[in-house]
Amino acid sequence: MKRNQYGVNLDEGIALASQEEFDLLYLESDSEVENRLVEWIKSSATSVVFGGQIGCGKTTTIERALRISEKRPDIVCHFDRNHINPSPLDTWLIVFAEVARFSATQSFPVMVEHLPGLQEILGVSPVEWEESATQALLEKYSPLALEKHQKFKGLLEPLLQHLPGILKTIIQEIEAILGRSIFIFASGVDKFEPGTAAYISLSEPLTVFASFKTLFEVNAVHLFANDRWTHGLKKEVLTVSSLNWIEDMLSKRLGVYAQTYKDQIPILAAYSGGIPRQALRLLDHFIVQHKHYPNQNDAIIHCVEAVNRDFFSFAKKPKNELLKVVAKQNALETTLVSLPGDLETAMRAVFGNWIILKQPEQESLWQVCVNPVIKSSFDNLSADDPEILLLKKYATQQGMSANGLDIDVRVNDWQETLREVVDHPIALNIIEILDTISSALLSKDREDRIIVAYENHQNAEIVRAYLEAKSNTYEYQVWKHVVIQGGNQQTPLNEVVNFLSDKTTDIYSLDFVGDFNDEQLSELNLRRDTFIDKQLIWWVPKNKLPQYLVQWTQLRQLFQIFILEDDISRSLTAEEVEADLEFMKDLVESENTAEFSYVSNLQKVLSYLKADKQHAA
Repeated sequence: MKRNQYGVNLDEGIALASQEEFDLLYLESDSEVENRLVEWIKSSATSVVFGGQIGCGKTTTIERALRISEKRPDIVCHFDRNHINPSPLDTWLIVFAEVARFSATQSFPVMVEHLPGLQEILGVSPVEWEESATQALLEKYSPLALEKHQKFKGLLEPLLQHLPGILKTIIQEIEAILGRSIFIFASGVDKFEPGTAAYISLSEPLTVFASFKTLFEVNAVHLFANDRWTHGLKKEVLTVSSLNWIEDMLSKRLGVYAQTYKDQIPILAAYSGGIPRQALRLLDHFIVQHKHYPNQNDAIIHCVEAVNRDFFSFAKKPKNELLKVVAKQNALETTLVSLPGDLETAMRAVFGNWIILKQPEQESLWQVCVNPVIKSSFDNLSADDPEILLLKKYATQQGMSANGLDIDVRVNDWQETLREVVDHPIALNIIEILDTISSALLSKDREDRIIVAYENHQNAEIVRAYLEAKSNTYEYQVWKHVVIQGGNQQTPLNEVVNFLSDKTTDIYSLDFVGDFNDEQLSELNLRRDTFIDKQLIWWVPKNKLPQYLVQWTQLRQLFQIFILEDDISRSLTAEEVEADLEFMKDLVESENTAEFSYVSNLQKVLSYLKADKQHAA
């Protein structure tokens, strides 16, 4: 971008890249994270997960740290460059093309040994390899580039289940040849929302990279979501900037005209919420609006409305209840981000910058605020914390007064205060968590489409039994389950269509078993519109999921994906289930009750958790 050395430098908040831009526009960070990142680049041999909210300056901070350390990554994978709906195969293509680009001048025979046929696609000389990698990634579009792109994917597709092991072996052998660790940069992971098919497509390559020195650029929600590939890795959070720093940045961008707008700069900074990209977008719109509205206050109002439209008009909105609670308490438990099925609340709010994380207060409790550019569109009803709503519901069911339950859970010994009010200790952890999951999956007012990928079919049966029992505690929910068989002699599409033709069903649960060929998967993909108005839960083996997502180019945009073992193990503990069983057993009067269904299924979940804990040990 052309820069003006003395005048106004406006843009929409793109990351600084060139030396000219850093010399002219860079402002020393007011965060210690940059210094720690520099130290990690210089001395560490393990991975780091570097995260922050959209527009907080992650990419600029990374580039600055690389310049200071005078080290560049050996391999850079831009996962967000070309594809908004990548399949696992698209992701693997990016990875292996970038490894090939690095190997062109290093040790490419290693790749040829593990990927037979690679030379036929990329050539035999280092120069050919570099050019072919660029073409395979479609960085320069041409008929030849498209041909190499398709051939590379054709080479990888039959090996889909073996690619994690192949990649790990190739990198290990290259490191052995070089006699040092390879520095990998996984860029653009922050653009992918957890639970989506696109994010699931990244999981296996990221898991492999985590075994090496890798810098992962992620969104703040990935730091708190506790995904399996992040376990044991160092995590760094880039928090929002101070308003004084934002004011200095805006003044720097205005150059000699900063004095003209000295009264408006603090106002624009306040509306930024401490996010540099939002501040720059506000400044951009303010300069434009000021030409139409000479009154600067009017210009500010219109520029805030414009930024609100830019960022939130078509964004997925979290529930108003969450925004109202945050506006009242200015605090958020980041453990809420990792609750499965909770995309309409904390995860969505943080991922989309509806809520801005400011500073940690204690453990998982963060000081937060509702994004200042969001209009006050909340209704006038007062909102309770989720914990308080749950307890009030319990009090009503038990015939007790709900008065006195408005307790601040951040205060020391709040549990004792609560016990004085309701007379008995309440243990509803497991019920609250599974209520969260089931409300996301089983609300008749919505048209949810869920894929549950499992490692162990028995685990899937246990969870399905619980969710089915849960759904049937509501009169209006009718659940039906069917096994859809794959295989060359099967007609799965006909079975699915016939199953969905039953209009009396609210929730359609389909268990995909056997070996589905590409034709069968493609037939399902082409019937995408059949599934749009249905509540669906599809159960698929985790090891088959990459193959399915490659063929489901349309379907993967409709479904939210849960990795069963991950989501259960990070949400539940055996101790919580045992405590809840003790509580629920007292409510069971006979076998033909919802309470009995709860208890019997909780016992199954408890058995799973104990077995999983023994296996992990």
